[in-house]
Amino acid sequence: DIENFLTEKFEEFENNNDTKHVPIFIEYNPGITPIPMRMKKYLPKYSAYIVALRVTPANNCFKREDMLELPQKVWDHTMMSATNLLGLAILDEDYEMIKGYDIVVDPATQFGFQKDGYGT
Repeated sequence: DIENFLTEKFEEFENNNDTKHVPIFIEYNPGITPIPMRMKKYLPKYSAYIVALRVTPANNCFKREDMLELPQKVWDHTMMSATNLLGLAILDEDYEMIKGYDIVVDPATQFGFQKDGYGT
């Protein structure tokens, strides 16, 4: 269940020396569009769509009442995060990602808005 999953991921985070990077990411707010015909010649044969996603451990859609047993420190850590990454992927006609044509980037660090990585 979601409580066990989030608690397990938080415990991994606490036991890790890397205290700046959260070990769970959830994809939100996908924007999807067909790939223009003129661009398909540059992409794999079955490319049909491009998708952009917000990738973050925060602001997920789990209802609090569904996670009553979740320890408060786990709730605070996974629900309140400044981490906001950008996910991009090429999809086929069945909306499946094409292997090797997906990426997650950290725009805030890349553009110098935040200095510690992953929006922290």
